[in-house]
Formats: sequence, C-alpha cells, structure tokens
Amino acid sequence: MIRASLKEIAEDLPSNSTSFPKYVSGLLNQVNRITQATRPKNVGQMTELFKEFKGDKYSEWVSFYKKKMPKALDLATEKIYNKVKEFETAVKKINRSIVKDWVEDLVLTKTFVGLGINNFILKKLAEINKKGYRLATKSEESKGIDGYIGNTPVSIKPDTYIKIKPELLEKIKAKIIFYHKTKEGIEFDEIKL
Repeated sequence: MIRASLKEIAEDLPSNSTSFPKYVSGLLNQVNRITQATRPKNVGQMTELFKEFKGDKYSEWVSFYKKKMPKALDLATEKIYNKVKEFETAVKKINRSIVKDWVEDLVLTKTFVGLGINNFILKKLAEINKKGYRLATKSEESKGIDGYIGNTPVSIKPDTYIKIKPELLEKIKAKIIFYHKTKEGIEFDEIKL
C-alpha cells in the first residue's frame, strides 16, 4: 500500500479547509446546484486548466487560476449570493400552514398521481402485450423497479428524470419507460415486451 501526505502531493497547501457554520455548506451546495454557478462554462474546465498549470504550489495555482479566469470567482459568488437572497425572502414566507400544505401535497397528492400513472402505464402496456402485470415489491422498488409486465421488470419515469438524475439511469436494471406530462394527461410510447 502506498501512502502519501498532502504535503508530498502539493507544497504550501492551506493548513485546513474553511469551516462553515452548521448547514451552511450543504445549503450553498444546493444553491450552487440550482444556479450552476461553478459549472465549467462559468469557472472553467478545471481538469484542462490544471493540465496547463506548470507549478506545484497552492499559491502558484491560485495565481495561475486568477490570471486565467479573472472574473470567474466573483461571478460565481454573485450568482450564488443572489439566489441565497431569494431563498431568504422565500423562507420568511414559510409558516406552519404552508409546511403542512406542502407535506400533504407531497405525501397525498403527488403519491396518488405518481403511483396512479405508474399503475395505468403498467396496465396499458400489459394489455397491449397480452401479458399480466404486477407492482414491484418493496425490495424490487429499492432497485428502481416499479413493476413487472410478464417477467420483464420495468421502471416508469417522467421524461424530466433524464435531466434531473441521468447518473441513476445506469443503475436501474429494468426496461425504462418514459412518459411525458401534457396539459391533458400523459403520453408514452407503445413498447413491445
């Protein structure tokens, strides 16, 4: 086993990373995800920049980066800070009644609509394929399976899922059926199984 200290990897690293008050780092991560402030288009493609970098000291890296991307840190900071201010305004509007309405909407309405859509799609595709269907067990559901049409495991996702969680699609070991929400209802492709 090879071991190396951070000092061996790079000289003059800061002694420790910044510590933030409780919840702040997690909150800023979420805000950053929403604003996409530190995406390559805003702060540069880090791997490529690091390939260009010829030094081995942290202070040299800071100087190199700031010379290469002089406005990036300030622009990213501004995007995130502006969104935090919007969140502050929104948080001030939240009261117990709004939280209760949100919980009911999530647990009751969205569950009923979402599972109703899944059940409808399973039933319709089973009908088309002249096969039986069933909902997934708790164990199967934990693997991303929503049900079976015949012996084929299927996962039913809104088409927006691709944009939100593309990395999770590779982990689902089932036939993925995408549907699109419209003003009138849903649309999905007829799939032969």
